Amino acid sequence: MNELNGEIEMIQEGIAQIKADIEQFKSQGMEMEEKRKAILRDLEDELSSITDKTGSFTAKFTAATKVLEQLMSGEHCFSNCCHVKSRWGEIGF
Repeated sequence: MNELNGEIEMIQEGIAQIKADIEQFKSQGMEMEEKRKAILRDLEDELSSITDKTGSFTAKFTAATKVLEQLMSGEHCFSNCCHVKSRWGEIGF
């Protein structure tokens, strides 16, 4: 009988240890899930920030391109005007 009680006690201790291990793994799993969620939130925030900056840079690039095109058009016009003026000088105007 004492042997049987001893075996039952060892089995109960084993069960208690397994339950404790299960709880520990659940706790670790929850901690890892929280860390994963925090990392995901940080990455989403970073993506949002980069997307905003990209939009801003795109708008600045578009504005700069427009100004450059206007300058190039003006330079072309200025070049044509100078050419016409010099030609008029050749014919006596």
